[in-house]
Amino acid sequence: MRKIAYECLKEIIIKGAFSNLTLQKLPSSLNRKDRALITQLVYGTLRNYSFLLWQWQQLSPVKPKKTVEILINMSLYQLFFLNRIPDYAIFSEAEQLAPSSLRKYVQAILSECQRQGKLEVMEADPLRRLAIECSLPEWILQLLKSHYGWEKAERIARAFQQEEAMLIGRVNPIKADLAKMKADSTLSWLSEWAVISSRNLLETDYFRQGELVIQDSASQKAALLLDPQPEETVLDACSAPGSKTGMLAALMHNRGRIVAADLHPHR
Repeated sequence: MRKIAYECLKEIIIKGAFSNLTLQKLPSSLNRKDRALITQLVYGTLRNYSFLLWQWQQLSPVKPKKTVEILINMSLYQLFFLNRIPDYAIFSEAEQLAPSSLRKYVQAILSECQRQGKLEVMEADPLRRLAIECSLPEWILQLLKSHYGWEKAERIARAFQQEEAMLIGRVNPIKADLAKMKADSTLSWLSEWAVISSRNLLETDYFRQGELVIQDSASQKAALLLDPQPEETVLDACSAPGSKTGMLAALMHNRGRIVAADLHPHR
C-alpha cells in the first residue's frame, strides 16, 4: 500500500496532478481498508509536507532528488503521526522503495529522526514558524493576516491541518426520494441539503443511484450564497469537478443556463 501511496505522491508533487483525481484512479481491486490507508498517507503527507521537511533537512549534507525527499517525508508522516504502523515496517518499506544507491542515506535520515523525535519548530519569526507548522506558503498567511488579523489568521491556518472527519453528501432533489431519505435512521441532516451517514456514503444506494453526491459543506455554501434563480444565466468559472455546478442546477430547478469552465482543461 505504501508503494501505491508513494507513486500517487510523486504524480501529485512532481507532475502536478490533482490529489483527488489521482486517488480516484486507485485499482478497483483494493479493499476499503487499503484505500483508506493510501488516502491517509497521501493527504497526511501533503498536509504536513513543509513540517516534515523541516524535521530532517538540516541532517542532510546534500539536497536529494525530489523522489527521495517525498519518500522520506511519507515515511516520517507514518513515524510521527500514525501510531498503528510499527517503526520496523516503516523502515523496511522505505528501504525497499529507495534507490539501491541511496538506501543507506534514507535509513540514516530516518534513524536520526526516530532518535530525536518530532521536533518543535524553532523560528523567531512567527509567520515563518506558522508556515512551517501548518505547511502553508508564507504569502497565504500574510494575506490572511492582512484581511483578518493575526489571531484569526492563525486559527484558519491550523484549521487546514484538521483531517476531514466524515463524508458529507448533498441531496440531488431531481432524483432523490426525500420522504424516504428523511425516514432513514442512518442519515443525519446538517441542513436542507447536507447529510451525513452512519455508513460509508460511497457504498449506499443513494450514492449509486445519484440521489446524493459527495460535496463538502464549503462548496455547498458557495452555491447557496449565490442563490441562483430559474431562467438565470450563471457563470461557474471554477467548476471542476462539477459538484458545485450540479448544485447550482438543482437550485435553479434545472431551468436556465450555466456556463461551466475551469482553469485546467483536463479537469
